[in-house]
Amino acid sequence: MKAMRSMHHPTRSRLWGLLLALVGFIGTPVPASAQIAGLTEAMKPEFFTRDLIIFIEGLELDETQQIIVEALFEDYELSFEIGIENMNVEIESIQGQIEDLREDPQKVLELVLKPIERWMGERETLGDQLIENVRVILVPEQEARWMEFNRKLYIEQNFSQGLLSGENLNLHHILRDMALDPATTAMIQPGVTDWSIDVMQTMKDRSRLARGPHATIMETINAADSQEDIERKLQLIDARVRVREANDRGIERIAAMLTGEQRDAFIQNSLLRAYPTAYRRTPAQRVLDAAAANTSYSPELQEAIRQLVAEYHVELDRFNAEILQSIQRNEPDREREKVRNRQRKINGQETVKYVSPTKELITGRKEMGVEYIERLRALMSPDQFRELEGARRFAPPSPSGIVPGGNGPSSSSVTTTKSPRGLPPQSKQPKPNPKDNPGTNRQPPGKQPGPSRD
Repeated sequence: MKAMRSMHHPTRSRLWGLLLALVGFIGTPVPASAQIAGLTEAMKPEFFTRDLIIFIEGLELDETQQIIVEALFEDYELSFEIGIENMNVEIESIQGQIEDLREDPQKVLELVLKPIERWMGERETLGDQLIENVRVILVPEQEARWMEFNRKLYIEQNFSQGLLSGENLNLHHILRDMALDPATTAMIQPGVTDWSIDVMQTMKDRSRLARGPHATIMETINAADSQEDIERKLQLIDARVRVREANDRGIERIAAMLTGEQRDAFIQNSLLRAYPTAYRRTPAQRVLDAAAANTSYSPELQEAIRQLVAEYHVELDRFNAEILQSIQRNEPDREREKVRNRQRKINGQETVKYVSPTKELITGRKEMGVEYIERLRALMSPDQFRELEGARRFAPPSPSGIVPGGNGPSSSSVTTTKSPRGLPPQSKQPKPNPKDNPGTNRQPPGKQPGPSRD
């Protein structure tokens, strides 16, 4: 497949600079400026070159069809750039009218937004035409996959619009990266279909609330920060929670159809992608797992390390589950508080700083990890511990700046100015003076079938 040219165009940046300058020039209030910033989607194509693979794989296109679809994408790209350029020319042509209307910000915005709204309608038409042109070349067997393909395409285009943890998950990506065999893929297809139907509906509800009920951009701007608009924004947060919950249900459904290592890997990869704060590998985990994987130690030491690491993972799983539940419970509250703070500012009230309880749990997990590292250090010789992957960050500072058993200064104890989070600060050692010494040149993160919710 030949490479397609980039969809970036310099006129887009110039156009955006013009819009922002107009907002500042006419003294548009903050809500209107924020609304204009939300129009960035109009400056981006609905389909990108990367989407070609979704068409090819999702519809099982043959070689001839692939050539046709690639040509359709190129036509779409060209039409998109022409549309952007035409909008740019139209907006630049009205700059002379801005001075006459500068006393009426409302009319200036209406003048500027009209060509943008026209382009947004044209952009949507271009996307619809591309889809229909692809559908025309399909054979009956490919038509039978059309509904499933449409869901996959919609999820691909909208999954990244999330704000909350777990909202941006695309289980198609997880399963693609796992490269399951055809028999397993066919076996779990009903679960994948159930998830895709579920999450697509919640995404559509989210998009509807994000757009708002108004027919024009100007109406949306004028309604900003009204009581109805505040209520819509709070409802949008609830809609985001429902997208996240649909993804959580998808993890549970598909995991229930898998067994053994495939099930564990699916849960682990899904939770890590959805909730990295809860399930990202910790520094202590890296060191402890490295020690457990080393088979060169004496049998007695290997058994002691195995028991220690097993105990650590039990506590780690408990912390991770608590952090997950805290994220699911508190992230929506954080976003609601942002909306209410906006309302408080408008009413002349003091804003409220939201402090998430999740931070305390993360700190507790770090402290627990340090405790297990110290227990591991007590089992091993200094040389054995120092050779472990990631152990350097846990090395205690040495008054002389020399690592015990080493031949020179330790970079972690000599140059460190900021200690890793959760660890006591390391003292900064003075830089050696050459005149004084001339010669110194396991288990998946989630055991549960899926994320728990409260």
